[in-house]
Amino acid sequence: MKYCYKYIVTLSIAIIIAGGGCAYFNTYYNARRLYNQAGRSRGLFPDTVLANSSEAALYQQALAKFAAVITKYPQSRWAAPSLFSMANAHFYRGDFAKAKRLYEDVWQYYPDSKYAAQARLNLAVLCWKLREYERAEFSLQSIAGANKRTLEQSAFLLPEISQSTGDFQEAAVLWEGFLFKYPGSDLANQARFQRARCLLATGDAAAAVRELEALERRRMKRAFKLQLRLLLSQAYESAQRFPEALAMHTRLSKEATSPGDIQAIDLSLARIAARETTFPQARERFLAVALKHPRTESAASARFHIAELWEREAVLDSAQAYYNQARQENATGAVSEKALKRASDIALLLAYNQQSGEKPREQSAILQFLLAEHYLFRLNQPDQALEKYQMVAGTYPELPIAAKAWFAAGWVQGTFKHDTLAAEASYRHLIDSYPRTRYANAAKELLGMQPDSTVADTELVIELAAPLAVPVDTTTLPAVADTTSRSGGDNPKRTIPEPPQGGIEPEEPQKSPD
Repeated sequence: MKYCYKYIVTLSIAIIIAGGGCAYFNTYYNARRLYNQAGRSRGLFPDTVLANSSEAALYQQALAKFAAVITKYPQSRWAAPSLFSMANAHFYRGDFAKAKRLYEDVWQYYPDSKYAAQARLNLAVLCWKLREYERAEFSLQSIAGANKRTLEQSAFLLPEISQSTGDFQEAAVLWEGFLFKYPGSDLANQARFQRARCLLATGDAAAAVRELEALERRRMKRAFKLQLRLLLSQAYESAQRFPEALAMHTRLSKEATSPGDIQAIDLSLARIAARETTFPQARERFLAVALKHPRTESAASARFHIAELWEREAVLDSAQAYYNQARQENATGAVSEKALKRASDIALLLAYNQQSGEKPREQSAILQFLLAEHYLFRLNQPDQALEKYQMVAGTYPELPIAAKAWFAAGWVQGTFKHDTLAAEASYRHLIDSYPRTRYANAAKELLGMQPDSTVADTELVIELAAPLAVPVDTTTLPAVADTTSRSGGDNPKRTIPEPPQGGIEPEEPQKSPD
């Protein structure tokens, strides 16, 4: 009877303990159910898409239950995944500051858990989304002792960061390294896609075409295949393979359903067709795109191309009007900044035309040189200045100003770009092509050579009577013959092809027994 009593007491204690364990497990299980329900639409790594309102509400309910597990049972096996899931939920809800703190809490309070490395990885993803690139790289470098999947995703995110900073050459190398190390990864297709984008950005269109053509032969989801073909069509165009580009764009025009994709395809078709048509026909094609997709980046690009056409025809007032219209189509887009620069250049040229009696070719050369001076000394933009100096030197070699442009180009390369080899090449070209000029003598002195004492030391005077800073009025535009009224419209999604996205999740528990 005594042993029977002890057995009953022991069994009762076990039932109580088991009941308590089941309680906190069920709390975690219910939290995970809500969490998974909210994240049904999430894609592949790296996932940075914010939750919609209904998903955010489910995440909020899951947060309360995860918090209960951590508060009541901080030493349980479900505490670490609860804390990690809370950090993810705050991330997807857009509460980035809370997410950062909780990711740090994961590796601080549970350093031996597998979630410590995953928290560092997801913190890196969050910092990448917020453009905190240095912190993202530091978080990746701090990952140690992680499982293979976490290390693989870390290796994938590193070139993503380099690509986001604009270092496409480094990113291309890192993508190649990822593919060498993880050839069978489910992220390999995305890596090849992104590597092709980097190759295209660095001007290696032929290599981008090879990468994309090889990738197109693989099996993949239809949406990703569409994005791949969009990029491949752009690569064909950049590689001067226009028949293939036209065929691919024509095919895509029948498959695309996204407004952003349709706009990009229409613009590309107009751009390719413009190469083989007359000026009026090309202008009409671009204008049709602008009117079909008003107030979008595609419309801005279309009007920018029309402005370029007018500029080639030397009709500067119409060109300036269309550059200004391009800015008005989408003031926050990338095209707007380029259009402002072009419109400002034309404004300066028109101002100079009104006060100069020089011959057209000479006045154009002088104006371009003065624009270079304007970029360098007033706007502190040596890259744009160097481009202008080199354009003057190459376009007007028979004019006296060419020698001065070569010297100025070499000086910018050496002083601002710190490219001594390029500077020396410019100086030597100047000495060989224009030996009887003061600029050749100046170049010789910089290269440690003996100057020619018989050359007259006479400076070429280049100046405008009016100030260079001519503002561009974007509120009142000159009338253009084919301008019509346009209705407003929403900006499309990004038209640069992007692969599907996704994220890291904690382990899925089995349902507890009743």
